[in-house]
Amino acid sequence: MTTTTRTVMDKDNSPALASTPRRRAPWPWALGLVAGGWLLSGLAHLVHADWLSLVVLLLGTASVLRVGRGVLDRMMFAVLVVGGALLTGGLLFSVWPWGLHPVPVAGTLLTALVAVGWFGRRRPSLQVRFDPSDLVVLGTGLFAFWATFHPLRRVSGAGRFLFTTLTEDRYVHFALFETIHRLGGYAFLHQDAARISLPTPTEAVYPSGSHYLYAVLDVFFRSTTDVGPTVAAYDRFFVFALGGYAFMALAIVWAARWIARSAVRGWRLFLVTSVVGALLVAGHLTPVLLSGFDSEVLALAFVALTAAVVVRPPRLIGERVLVFGSCLVLVAYTYYLFLPFAALGVVLALWLDRRRILPAWRPVLVGAVLFGAVTAVPLWFAVTSTLDPKAQAVAVGARVHPSTSLTLGLALALLALLGTSWVRRSVPVRTLVGQVIAGSTLVGVFGAYQVLAIGTTSYYFDKLLTCLFVVCVVSMGILAAAVRPLAPVRGSRWSAVREPVLGLVGSVSALTLLAGIQWGLMAPSVLGDEWKQTLQGKWYDGAVTSPRGPVLRGLAAQGLLADSVPTLFLCTNRGDENWRISLLNSALNRNMGALIPSITPVMEMPVGGQPAEPAVRDKAVAAVLRTVEASKVPLRFVVHDPSTAEAVRRALQARPELRATVVSGC
Repeated sequence: MTTTTRTVMDKDNSPALASTPRRRAPWPWALGLVAGGWLLSGLAHLVHADWLSLVVLLLGTASVLRVGRGVLDRMMFAVLVVGGALLTGGLLFSVWPWGLHPVPVAGTLLTALVAVGWFGRRRPSLQVRFDPSDLVVLGTGLFAFWATFHPLRRVSGAGRFLFTTLTEDRYVHFALFETIHRLGGYAFLHQDAARISLPTPTEAVYPSGSHYLYAVLDVFFRSTTDVGPTVAAYDRFFVFALGGYAFMALAIVWAARWIARSAVRGWRLFLVTSVVGALLVAGHLTPVLLSGFDSEVLALAFVALTAAVVVRPPRLIGERVLVFGSCLVLVAYTYYLFLPFAALGVVLALWLDRRRILPAWRPVLVGAVLFGAVTAVPLWFAVTSTLDPKAQAVAVGARVHPSTSLTLGLALALLALLGTSWVRRSVPVRTLVGQVIAGSTLVGVFGAYQVLAIGTTSYYFDKLLTCLFVVCVVSMGILAAAVRPLAPVRGSRWSAVREPVLGLVGSVSALTLLAGIQWGLMAPSVLGDEWKQTLQGKWYDGAVTSPRGPVLRGLAAQGLLADSVPTLFLCTNRGDENWRISLLNSALNRNMGALIPSITPVMEMPVGGQPAEPAVRDKAVAAVLRTVEASKVPLRFVVHDPSTAEAVRRALQARPELRATVVSGC
């Protein structure tokens, strides 16, 4: 078993792949490439195709890396490095005069790529090799996007509010995305300007890496830094969130395959990749997306990639430092609650491979200092803000996490490797098991703290449990080594086709057993296909909708939504629904931070949809008057019920000093 592990790892991280030419290319060539990068950026912008610059940046990064043999493997490592570079460069882009303009951003990053390649004596080399399991990795990502985008394909504009406004978390996420897009950089570096559109202390404490990356993608795809109409921008942000979910699914399957490759090949690799893909197709992580936890979704993708690359890191120490540092930056900036998982994995990998690390301690130390400083920037702003860490640690919220029994079962199966000789002889296996032990301990300690503090686990425990689930799913790839390889059969035609046949059978079986795919066969009940009964299946069929979607669509048609007027909506007889509609409109109006003191009291206004009891209506009208008194700006109230609208008008007319208007709508 140990020999197999070493051999397979050497094929993907061989000295031949890690070697570099002794001589640098002539410096005029380097200057020419720099000039070419800037010329490409400028021309791409002129033809409104700035996305080409990102493609060249990814391909160029992949070509100077020396880890992995296949194109997909190289591209995944390139995504890590380019993503880390974008987030790190954001500290510069946020303060220079050009903001997120695609020409200087792309030109600067391409210049940095040329410099790294020239000083590191790296000449572009990208071998076009594919593995059959690439189909499963890419197919899982494509399926995840197709299944989540499906209900949106026949509606557009405000009609998509029926699906895109499920939870208020996404309203705040959009406000952060729009603020970063408009200000041209991180909100924590523009806090005074950001407070107008973000509720304090969001601008300083909330991890904004995913919003920043989506804003950069939006700029490059549209070739403009102008956000445009906010209703359309909200729709684009939601599509980016779906893309983030699809990338998470792809990243988890790829990460499991990267680990499994340390022990298996052929149909066994195809099988384990299919099993992990089936778990994603089954929708175990769909609730995280539909709950509006957009930052968490992208962070889980980077946690999965980190868990994989620390088990099988790049052979060259410089590349290892670059990849590990990029992973830490990506996790810290997208969702720093998960940073302990990534940091523990990196530290564990460095320690277990210390015999190779210590002779090259200088670049490791320099990388640790530089990446540590970059990683600490958002944490410093969060720690020095008004946020109370103790109160936040026991905060309550929606309880969303994958199957606890599945998480526990995977963790126990991986911990069982402690009883094998494999774990004592293989550094990758020790790293993998160590990650699971460290993650399980972290979740257990945090859960015990919450139980002691409030008597039960709560919101953030579920998030850590979800992170542990992802680490365990990624790590389960190593269990494929327990499946014995096929013995060679000489002189048989079956031996030539049995590998692909077994791989296909394993893939179909995994989708049937784990995802409930029935391939068009008669279902055992009147409910139909089992996958259609999952949350992801119901979303696919358009059965999961927002209760405020029709109201928002009507408001948009009446011109009362996103019109820059500070507005509170009384459209239903539920205060929380009126609050959500008002909150979304403030995000679309770019004034959530300024208006949040007026939006919060809307919870006390459960009127406006249908005629209410006099006592309930009078209490709500009193709350309206208090809200208008405290407001620093004139307010507009949009009310559906005529009797409620008339009651609010009379109350305001009796107080002529108050600045507010009432209009009918909804």
